[in-house]
Amino acid sequence: MTVGNVHITLWQRNGRPKQPYFFQLKDEAPFAFAGIWDKWQGNDRSITSCAIITATPNELLATIHDRMPVILGDDEAQDSWLRSNARPAELKELLVPFPGSLMKSFPVSSRVNGAEADDAQLVEEVEIRQEPTTGLLF
Repeated sequence: MTVGNVHITLWQRNGRPKQPYFFQLKDEAPFAFAGIWDKWQGNDRSITSCAIITATPNELLATIHDRMPVILGDDEAQDSWLRSNARPAELKELLVPFPGSLMKSFPVSSRVNGAEADDAQLVEEVEIRQEPTTGLLF
């Protein structure tokens, strides 16, 4: 399981430079993602890897991206995901989009893509620049 701070950042492509968007729960509470991990050993090497499970997007994220992380919305879902004796069918029921009505979103600066950027402005809403358009004469 990966514990989210309080947000997801996704990028939208629509002919212009990609635009990042900030997503979080409406109440700004922390949340957890469904994830998997494994440790592979062989040839005198050990590799630990992990992945966040994704699902089809909810109505809020669908305008930005074609998938979203599976958010485990409450303690019961998180406990079920982490339980060592959970049945696969029970876990599969958790692999659904989190309700968009319980989330909020806004565009943020493309500075979020820079490793050197680390300040509060990264999660402040920005105005999307509209590219000038040329009208047709006929």
